[in-house]
Amino acid sequence: MSTDESDWEHVRKIMLTRALAGDAAAQNAMGSLTVDDGLRTLEVKLLDDAEEWFKKAAKGGHTPAVDFLETVWPLVKQEYSTKILQRLKRNK
Repeated sequence: MSTDESDWEHVRKIMLTRALAGDAAAQNAMGSLTVDDGLRTLEVKLLDDAEEWFKKAAKGGHTPAVDFLETVWPLVKQEYSTKILQRLKRNK
């Protein structure tokens, strides 16, 4: 593993620790990281987890999370659906 990868994992662990402790900004960041993972892998659970992180952040008063859920989240779900359909068509 390269130094960059280990640094990234270290930052991710710190962010997760802060998010689990109730830091709304860290929860929002975990939502963003998890969305990226979900769109890359097309795993439904990851997108569900991302939505939960954003909801926790919004509940904690993090305005960017509220805005994201209201404006961007529907587009993320649409992109996910499109990618799943593309994958299914390729596998026919």
